[in-house]
Amino acid sequence: MFGWRNSYHLLFLIVRILSLILLSIVSNFLWAQEDSVKVNKIAPAVYFDYGKAAGSLIPDYKKWEAGLEIIAFTKLQTIVEYGTWNLQPESLIENGNYHVEGTYMRFGLGYLPYIDSESRLGVGFRYAMSDFSDEGDYTIVSESGLQPDVIESFDSKKLTANWWEVVFYSDKAVNGWLTMGVNFRLRFNLYHDPYNVTDVMIVPGYGRAQDKVVPAFNLMLKIEPF
Repeated sequence: MFGWRNSYHLLFLIVRILSLILLSIVSNFLWAQEDSVKVNKIAPAVYFDYGKAAGSLIPDYKKWEAGLEIIAFTKLQTIVEYGTWNLQPESLIENGNYHVEGTYMRFGLGYLPYIDSESRLGVGFRYAMSDFSDEGDYTIVSESGLQPDVIESFDSKKLTANWWEVVFYSDKAVNGWLTMGVNFRLRFNLYHDPYNVTDVMIVPGYGRAQDKVVPAFNLMLKIEPF
């Protein structure tokens, strides 16, 4: 589909090797701490990305994200994440304006073992989908001044996109039901609708459409009721 797809095969291999090294280190802690960790066969939890919520205080920058996860046998994660973006970044288009709005969902699995009685460290994968629309305009300025400036506009509706993510995860329990954590993500292999492809600049949940790999992170508050 893309000429740079082979580079992602190499990225996958590197990530897998690093993950195996990481998990082999973590396993040494896992068995040592097994007796001190409360074991629930199935443990549901919900989380809220407070980093995006704080960023939404900036004008024309609205991002929200939350998720639902189930941890089986203290370490095997199944997760669904949902978020919205509504952005109107300045200076993205020279002499113009751009606005993008949409939602996204991610589905994934992870391996999140305890490294002590209160902290986890792990890795996971996500498949993500986005539905969005964008619009914008730009001004073609007459350099000579002999002709009037020309304003061009575009408006794309019902666009879709999908991509993959590798997620590195860490958290620490605040008390028996509240946990704070951080995710570091690598988003890649973006595919979005071929029509109007030259106009799509930002994909909600992914980032700049022109970037082949997008690093990102989440700051999370997670509630574990059981």
